[in-house]
Formats: sequence, structure tokens, C-alpha cells
Amino acid sequence: MNVAYINPFITACIDVFKTFAGLVSTPGTPVAEKHPGDHGSVKAMIGLKGHGINGYFIISFSYDFLKKIVAGLFGTHASASLEECNDLAGELTNMITGSAKAQLSKQGFFFDVAVPRISQVLPEIPASMKNTPVIMVPFSTPSGEYTIEASLHAVKKNMQS
Repeated sequence: MNVAYINPFITACIDVFKTFAGLVSTPGTPVAEKHPGDHGSVKAMIGLKGHGINGYFIISFSYDFLKKIVAGLFGTHASASLEECNDLAGELTNMITGSAKAQLSKQGFFFDVAVPRISQVLPEIPASMKNTPVIMVPFSTPSGEYTIEASLHAVKKNMQS
């Protein structure tokens, strides 16, 4: 996988967490991942399909991390239900993917973004992507850690339906 594909997701994570939650996100060292979706208790996966690039993006959080974000947004004594944490994971995923999509479009990659799938178990990897390399990047913040994983590859023709 070309590193140019994941850099917009890294930048988007830094920007979204800073703007939305006031958290400074520090990326760790990217590594090749053999078991995608094997991090965190809440996983949000979004498919990416279009002209120039196809793949998927997964962001994984712990519930404690998501609860701290909710508390920061709505007051220090706020508590968050499982459903609210899942909603927050979906919203963060949409914002990050939207920002990365905008950055990638400037590089000539255009794709549609599916609705995020939120899960507590390993998301189903599309059959066509099972043997595609996955890059995982851990992030640390003052409120906890999260990881992103991306498996993206260039395509020569328009793959949209």
C-alpha cells in the first residue's frame, strides 16, 4: 500500500480530534497489520470505493476513551451509554473519512464513502480485500489511545456501481 494513501487519514485524525474534542493526537509508528480490527472494544469500519482508489478504513477505540470524550463535550459528570459511544464512534469516523476524502481528491483519487459499521467484534473484511496489505497507526491522546487501520489500493478504472 502506498503511504500517500494513509497520510490523509493520519492528518484527518489529528485535525478532527483537535477541533471536535480539543485533544492533541500523537501518531505512533505505522506498522503492517496481519489481523485488522484487532484493537479496542469499539470498531468503526467504512468502505471506500470509487475511481482511483478502493479499500476500507477502521478506527478502534476503548469505551473509556469514548466516555472521556463525551464527558469533555458535555461536562465532567456526564456519563455515556453504549449506544452514545457507538454513535460517537460513527460520527468521528464520518468526520475523519470525509476530511481524508477531501485530501485524497486533491491527489486525483475520488471515491464514495459507505455508512460506517460499528461493532464490538472484528468487522467483516470484504473478500476482495482479504489479501491486501493493512497499515495500522496507533495514536495517543491525554484521554487515551486509539488506532486506525487502512487497506487501500489504486484501481485503474471506475469501480462505482
